[in-house]
Amino acid sequence: MDLYSFIGSSCGIRLYTVKSHEKPDNLTRIQVNRVVSRSNSNRVSCELVDYVEATEYRKKFKSNSSADRQHIKNNSSSNSSSSKHRSYPSVLVPPSDFSSNVNESETDEYTNIDTSRDSEKNALSKPSGVAHKRDLLSELFDHEKYSQVVEAFYESRKSRSSSNRIPSSTGTYNTVISSLIKLGNLAEALELRDEMRRFNVKADSITYTTIIQEFARQGSVKKAFGVLDEMEAEKQVPTNQMFNILLGVSFRMGSMQYVDRVFAEMQAAQRSPDHVTIATLLNGLRRSNRMDEALALLGEFRKAGISLNMFAFNGMIDSCAKAGRLVDALELFDALKEDGLTPDNVTFSALFQAFAKAKRFDALEELWAEMEKHKVVPDEISYRVMIEAFGGAYKLGHVFRLFRNMQRDGIPVSLRAFTVLMQACARNGATDIAFTILKDMKTANVRPDNNVFVALIESCGRTNDLDRALQVLEMMKQEGVQADTKTFNSLIFAAGNARKLDTAFEIYNAMKRANVAPDSYTQNVLIAACDINKESEKAFEVFEAMQNSEFKPDAVTYNTLIKICGRKKDLKKAIALFGMMNRQGVVPTRRTYNALLTVCNIVGDVDFARTVFEKLREESQPDSISFNVGIELFSRSESTESDCLLLLKEAQNHQNAQIRIDNLIYVLASNSRIGTLSKIIQQTSAKALAFKSDPRTFENALRVLIDNQHKQTAQRLLKWASKSGFSVSNRKLGQTLMKE
Repeated sequence: MDLYSFIGSSCGIRLYTVKSHEKPDNLTRIQVNRVVSRSNSNRVSCELVDYVEATEYRKKFKSNSSADRQHIKNNSSSNSSSSKHRSYPSVLVPPSDFSSNVNESETDEYTNIDTSRDSEKNALSKPSGVAHKRDLLSELFDHEKYSQVVEAFYESRKSRSSSNRIPSSTGTYNTVISSLIKLGNLAEALELRDEMRRFNVKADSITYTTIIQEFARQGSVKKAFGVLDEMEAEKQVPTNQMFNILLGVSFRMGSMQYVDRVFAEMQAAQRSPDHVTIATLLNGLRRSNRMDEALALLGEFRKAGISLNMFAFNGMIDSCAKAGRLVDALELFDALKEDGLTPDNVTFSALFQAFAKAKRFDALEELWAEMEKHKVVPDEISYRVMIEAFGGAYKLGHVFRLFRNMQRDGIPVSLRAFTVLMQACARNGATDIAFTILKDMKTANVRPDNNVFVALIESCGRTNDLDRALQVLEMMKQEGVQADTKTFNSLIFAAGNARKLDTAFEIYNAMKRANVAPDSYTQNVLIAACDINKESEKAFEVFEAMQNSEFKPDAVTYNTLIKICGRKKDLKKAIALFGMMNRQGVVPTRRTYNALLTVCNIVGDVDFARTVFEKLREESQPDSISFNVGIELFSRSESTESDCLLLLKEAQNHQNAQIRIDNLIYVLASNSRIGTLSKIIQQTSAKALAFKSDPRTFENALRVLIDNQHKQTAQRLLKWASKSGFSVSNRKLGQTLMKE
């Protein structure tokens, strides 16, 4: 099957046939204008172009990094403001140096439209004065002085001396048209294109690509395809770059009929899809939420022996990772290696972020080992993702090993890297280390910003050190960093944790006096401070005020209030809050259901707990907290024994559930619930339950069974627990159990 009908049958797009022996275009011809820089200039996003080819291309031509593009944008906006109302001389007749014999430039079809000056250099030779004028335009364009390009072009037409005029060649027009588009003046650029037609100056691929790309940028799909009609009328063949741009904008604007037309036009022009086309197609499908089709198409490409580049694979891996499709992401990772490609930092960063979000720390370590195996030197993004992940997992030792390795690899530590390191310290309450990091930042000449200081204040809050938190506020003033909403929120948090509720409200009032706008999180942190200080009535006062303000309660608000109801043993109010939450359209989270289960457990309401579990299974997934609270509640009575065993079975099939079963065993043993214990041994697996127990509590349960003449049950229980690696540490107890 040929490539066109192959793509069509795979993704449901009507496509046409082409001779199967046709080869893709030379991939070293690259559309660098489609390369988009990621968070730093050394990383390229998974868009359309192979990063290796882009790197080679950049050795030859100047490309725009993200900083360059911003600089262009700034210059363009400033230049356009001065040129919007400029009145250029109208051109009614061709310039006297006009030559109708200018040949079409055979410009490389993948050349960036910003290099239109290259076709200028290939124009017909002119006298030295004219050549100087031509070079002047190129030099101005190189330095992004687009307004001056336009001014020089029009001013040269006023001169009566032909030696002072800029030649009206294809290259000259391309440079001016590109400059006008950079200045946001597409209308005048199109007027120049019409002028070229009137004066028989033949447009080349750069002319058309420049205009097509601008229409595509604006999302004008119909106008972009209108350029193809214009080219057909002039008997010019579109390039692959044009088709790839059109394919990309068709997907972006959701115009699938134009996707179909791109491939029809490619077939008519006898252009074979190249790697960029394939990558654009896969990219368009996945961004259109058609991941299953994109994955199926990628698989069919591989079966047909059509090689894919790193951008195609990295884009798919990134999409699967962001969608939480970890299995698909790993399968693509394996496919990439099977096809002889070497995963790079982009590949690993996408996987790191996905598994960090899923809290799969074992997989993160395996991926890191895989990275070292492929001799891929981690970049700053990879280190940052790993530091943030293990910081959130309270593995501070692992965090600083990564940080030392980062320094060992000679990777400059940026502000963002210092920030995630500071945040890791904050989560782990390592306040002294956090202050040391602040000193290291000054040594490294990295100026801390508000996020760094907020993390430092939060670290103080977690260690109940309000005095140091307030000192951080003074340090911010010395550094000239303005306190914002996050700063005051973290200070309120610190005051609440320090059991100084009055100070928390004083900070809140100071926040309003400083004209710093509070947000919903401010109200939530105030309610949390009331909860920590066991001021339930004060918490509900904040809640009432919140309902009458612009800040509406969210799931976090209700979760905290339901938790407060548990401490007050007020299930009725907790249920009322849950109903209010649903009426206001606030979606309950797993924490909401866990808070309700906790209240049920405290008051012993089994019936409502069953209802909560049903809702939890429908709308979310039970976690370790859900299972442990439910098992504790249902284990209290023989009448709910079946509920208890059901939850144990469900928990052992749950991937991440960690059941603290020691208390359950002790309660059952103390109440001589031998039948329930026997059923647990028969129907569940201690290993599958991720047996997390306090050995002393479990040994006490064994001792109670022995004392109550249930030695055989104790022996069976020990054998059951030993499958998870549990062993008796008390020698005397062990000897007793070993005796027949």
